[in-house]
Amino acid sequence: MAFLWNKELWKVPLWIYIIALLPRFVVFILVLSNPEYCLTPDSQGYINMSHNLLNHFTFANGDFPFLNIETFRVPGYPVFLTLVNLLPGNFVFNIVFLQLSLSVATVVLGYRWFRQMGEKGGAVLGTIFLSLDYINIMHNPIVLAETLQMFFLVVSADLTWQWLKREDNKSAIYSGVLWSLTSFIKPVSLYLPVILSLFMWRNKKQMVLFLLATYFLSLGWCLSCLL
Repeated sequence: MAFLWNKELWKVPLWIYIIALLPRFVVFILVLSNPEYCLTPDSQGYINMSHNLLNHFTFANGDFPFLNIETFRVPGYPVFLTLVNLLPGNFVFNIVFLQLSLSVATVVLGYRWFRQMGEKGGAVLGTIFLSLDYINIMHNPIVLAETLQMFFLVVSADLTWQWLKREDNKSAIYSGVLWSLTSFIKPVSLYLPVILSLFMWRNKKQMVLFLLATYFLSLGWCLSCLL
């Protein structure tokens, strides 16, 4: 993830920042007066798990001392919430601010990825759609894993595209590890790397490295839930 600190990565046309920021700023203002919008029954489950991680160092649901080890959900988003819990200020306000910021970053990185894949016109249309997608925007302030998942999906796809262009072992491993981390936010992302690996079927070594990096941690987590 260190490449995200590269200033060149964020040098995109100003209009992209504008169309990404404006609708999310409006949503941010609206939820300030209605913070209940950000919380759903599923949100409470995630918050409960992050509380147990922070206070009892256990990935579990329920209230202490009656904790139940969580084997259905994955720990990525609760870990994110645990880190947010360490920040000063209002917990829900901090989550909303960070998730809206991640959504803006997703749009910027999405444009970069689209631009590398094709012509400028297609990149512009894809970025506009990503930026103004109503369902995506309205989910951004809600305490759910979707916004974090979308950010990691775009970053993972971008790194995988770099690997497919460079065809080097290091890029294969890096992109695989990022897909693995993405699966710890929502496991549905585990299916896509199998399809992506087929584009490198001629380079069996890199394909194997990519798949091992993708599924090593996930398989370990699954086995630990069975024990």
